[in-house]
Amino acid sequence: MQLTSHTIFNATALASHLKNEYDIGTIESCHLWRCSVNDVFRLEANGRQWWLRIHPYGWRTPSQTHTEIGALLQLAQAGASVVRPVARTTGDYLLALEAAEGSRTAVLFEHAAGVEVSYSGPEGTKNASRYGCAAAKLHDACDTLRASAQYMRIDLDFILLDPIRKIIPFLGADERAYLLGLSIKLTELIQAHTLTTGFCHGDLNSSNIHFSDNGPCVFDFDCSGWGWRAFELAAFARGMTWSSGPTPANQALISAYFDGYRSQHTVTADDFSIQSAMLLVQRIWVTALHLSMASRIGSFYFGPPYAVKLIEWLRLWEPELKSRN
Repeated sequence: MQLTSHTIFNATALASHLKNEYDIGTIESCHLWRCSVNDVFRLEANGRQWWLRIHPYGWRTPSQTHTEIGALLQLAQAGASVVRPVARTTGDYLLALEAAEGSRTAVLFEHAAGVEVSYSGPEGTKNASRYGCAAAKLHDACDTLRASAQYMRIDLDFILLDPIRKIIPFLGADERAYLLGLSIKLTELIQAHTLTTGFCHGDLNSSNIHFSDNGPCVFDFDCSGWGWRAFELAAFARGMTWSSGPTPANQALISAYFDGYRSQHTVTADDFSIQSAMLLVQRIWVTALHLSMASRIGSFYFGPPYAVKLIEWLRLWEPELKSRN
């Protein structure tokens, strides 16, 4: 059995390797920024910032990453303000890095100009509206893309059924029974609605858009694919409600988000009425995503207590299903 399951690349050696792969000038610094779903390194070269995203082994196939990059380039051509991938000197966008566990795929991106805005204080609802407006403009560009079998499917199995299967092993008997019962209820609610489909960012939460004087810039399309926009629309609410139950404050932010979105893009009645259910689905989906990182990040962060927190949160929000659907 192989002892190594996940390699952390040496930043100095990585910078030396990258200087021959990209025409970005002299790399002045390179350091590990974070280990999350992907390993991300921050580079400084030629007076600019660059970001190298390295997939964990087996997370995405090269074909899936090529599809993501192709969609990004099409969105940029359609006028969307999205982060740009950087081509290698060979003209390809994918870089294979050999690790003990196998070959891993890396992509270099330009820096997403601007900053993450705050949703607290007097500017909170204004910024929530800005985020909604930016999401709508992105979807305008997404509507220029055509359905393709190459896109990941953001369907019931992807957003709910498979995440449930991944979470169940972390729970006790009572929590398992509750989650399985809730999943049946959520499935029935989703199937009772006629939902809009299209190309989606995949994780358009409250922190994947930067804002500057020149406008928004959307980044991190790693989970992009073709599926339900109603699921995408609930991602912002997931960010606003992460540590609490329903409150007037987070409801005001969610309302402001939809006001901003509707100023640019239509939301169908079914897409809107399913939002309370999709918020719960969002939290289930991202919890499963986090738990899948336990072998790399550690169960100190993502283990049974984390799964139990999901159940506690779901119990706070489940009554919203009755009041809104």
